Amino acid sequence: MVSKMDVQNCLAACLLFSKEVGLSSGSSDLSFLQIDWVKPPNDFLGTDSNPAIFVNEDTYRLLSRFHPNWISNKTIALKEKILDYTPMLMVGIIAHEAGHAFNISKNISNTEANAYIFEIECLRHLYQTNSSVLADCSTSDFLKYFNLRLPFYTKYSKQNPRLEALINMINDESILTTATKPAIAHFTPQQTIRVFIPIGSLVYQRHRFFIPKTGIDKSYNSNRSSAPDNQKPLI
Repeated sequence: MVSKMDVQNCLAACLLFSKEVGLSSGSSDLSFLQIDWVKPPNDFLGTDSNPAIFVNEDTYRLLSRFHPNWISNKTIALKEKILDYTPMLMVGIIAHEAGHAFNISKNISNTEANAYIFEIECLRHLYQTNSSVLADCSTSDFLKYFNLRLPFYTKYSKQNPRLEALINMINDESILTTATKPAIAHFTPQQTIRVFIPIGSLVYQRHRFFIPKTGIDKSYNSNRSSAPDNQKPLI
């Protein structure tokens, strides 16, 4: 189980990665991103199981009247059920949605494939720099998470050499050991993220974070530095 502060700190770490490290397309300052928490009965985010969504222009145009705090291409909407997820799954969700914001800010195609690239690169950078937001995530958690997400990565990898290369690293379990660009700055939990009181709404968007129907163990907790690989799996 995680807290809203954990979520805010995770987003701050993803924003720092975007600004100070970035991808081959460059870096980007995403400090404009804000979180809007949505609550029942108006918390539909594309599918009943979808816990998060990046509010793009289409979603904003259709549904912003239900969410006065939303800003087009600058808001991540979250359901509170994300607080019941494992730390690893929460971090992955936030990294993925930040990836959509990165695509928009760099004026590149805002596809799932490009968001997956940001998600994977950000997560392994946080791992390799021993980010404090990963205090409850083990090496085993990371590998299980990437394998959980692998079917989605593969689905959108066609004609995307970088995503295909990352998939190959996941398959041979070198994803966490292959060097990434060095960190330029260190994350501090005190970094401020704007959070708004939820009003709630009905929302649909094609870009969303999917949770496999196999289910997730929401109570799992471990320590990355000491957790053995035979601990209770995420799925």
